[in-house]
Amino acid sequence: QPKVVGPFKPVTAEEKKDVVLQCRLEPPLDVTRLRVEWKLQEKWVHLYQSQKDDLSFQDQKFKGRTSLFHKEMVHGNISLKLTEITKEDAGNYTCRVPKLVGKVKEGTVVLSVGHREDGPENVSSTTSASTSTYGIITGSVLAVLALIVFVL
Repeated sequence: QPKVVGPFKPVTAEEKKDVVLQCRLEPPLDVTRLRVEWKLQEKWVHLYQSQKDDLSFQDQKFKGRTSLFHKEMVHGNISLKLTEITKEDAGNYTCRVPKLVGKVKEGTVVLSVGHREDGPENVSSTTSASTSTYGIITGSVLAVLALIVFVL
């Protein structure tokens, strides 16, 4: 049965940058005909239903700053792109597919936000500075490789 899966580690982003909050279905399942919800605590971040984005419920602070990867939704990718990150964006995000025929209908993404001048020790994280730096480098390399494979 398919289940919603988020990242295993918190995501750290710089203020004023963009970030992708990764969430997907395993095994991959076409979700284009399902409802996909993104929330930060009780605030609506993004809603996809009836095969399109429905931003009428979206919290004002997210207006014009969110998007899904529509072409990748056929492969179960329900990741959210959030632009122009602010400190107020930090928190626990929930990606949810309420009508999924599996037991795990939602995943959680923890977002921490730091300043460019902050060192890894100043950015809230559950990992050490060296592990955090290694994870960022590894994640960046994997993202670039995935992009290259996707383009090819």
